[in-house]
Amino acid sequence: MTDTYIIALLDRPSSRSFGMVPFVERRTDGTLRIHGLQGRPNQPLLENDLEQLLQDRSALKVDIQVDTPIPDTFVAGWLGVRFDSEAGGVPLGIPLDKCYTVVEEGRFWLDNRTLVQQFMEQWVKETAKSALETKDARLADLMTWVMPDSSLTRAVIYATRRNEKEKQERLTWWLRLEHDMGRKTTKKELIRRFKYITKHAFVPSVYPLTAVSSTVTQFLCHVCWCGEAFYTSEPNSELKYSCTCGIKWYLNEGSWIEF
Repeated sequence: MTDTYIIALLDRPSSRSFGMVPFVERRTDGTLRIHGLQGRPNQPLLENDLEQLLQDRSALKVDIQVDTPIPDTFVAGWLGVRFDSEAGGVPLGIPLDKCYTVVEEGRFWLDNRTLVQQFMEQWVKETAKSALETKDARLADLMTWVMPDSSLTRAVIYATRRNEKEKQERLTWWLRLEHDMGRKTTKKELIRRFKYITKHAFVPSVYPLTAVSSTVTQFLCHVCWCGEAFYTSEPNSELKYSCTCGIKWYLNEGSWIEF
């Protein structure tokens, strides 16, 4: 057993959420390090700064001793108790045998960022399909506690809303977010994207791992929310691409991110 402890979860996860958060490690020499900040592994943290985060309710205090060194690529996967209850069960793949329980709020485990991201995406895809099939707005709303900014979540929320006023209010808010990110998306483009995603996302498809065009072999890199596959001949390069549905993707530390 080491003298290393996990002493806080940052971004104070909610009992209603399922996702990943950075965490604070106290090492054997007493220093504090933050794991899970994208692009900034092992960031030092001062005791006073941690106390301020806890006072501001920007961090959740925990006290867990770990018996193995923590890799730089690890984040804290989080499963809130209320999310667990409303979702009707633990998402597939969550390693319950590795989970640490936090009184009242939920439980967390430590894992590679890419794996936690895959758990989240798998749950969102399965829930999106169920919500669309049953027109269940409650399930669509639950998706916002996992991946609120994904186009799939927004498309399913839009498709399951029966109140036209609410749909328009949602569109106005999402357009504002798009514009804040420097995108010049119009309302028509956003609606077209949502309809394209919900129409094509769950059409059964087979994606070969490689595709040969002329003399060039390309490798499967990513499948968009809409179901369109992206292939490249340089799988280890810094990748960006635009999908037919209008979503732009880039590869960041092993995870595909919308931008």
